[in-house]
Amino acid sequence: MVYPGFRTACPAGRTSEPGRLVRYVIARDPHGIYKPAYLFCTDPAVPDTELVEEYARRWPLEVAGEASKQKLGIEHPRTQLPTAVRRSAPFGMLLYSLTTGRHLPPRR
Repeated sequence: MVYPGFRTACPAGRTSEPGRLVRYVIARDPHGIYKPAYLFCTDPAVPDTELVEEYARRWPLEVAGEASKQKLGIEHPRTQLPTAVRRSAPFGMLLYSLTTGRHLPPRR
């Protein structure tokens, strides 16, 4: 759900490939607390609010992926066996999830 007062603007579209339109949406916080978000989409039928909602839904996954790479170093496994390389990233994400989940406040 997009918050009341949250404004989006879709100024124009640009073509990236022949016949393919890339639309961009600028989402601004009405209170001026957060920086504007510039979102890109290749489907012109998607409404602005749905694009912002999908972006907000995906953002925690992006943060978790970046943090696990930065803090746990899962992008640089020191293994050579193909099976170990395939297992190191999922194990690193599991380790990150367990570590951060332990420090969350309990649900009431």
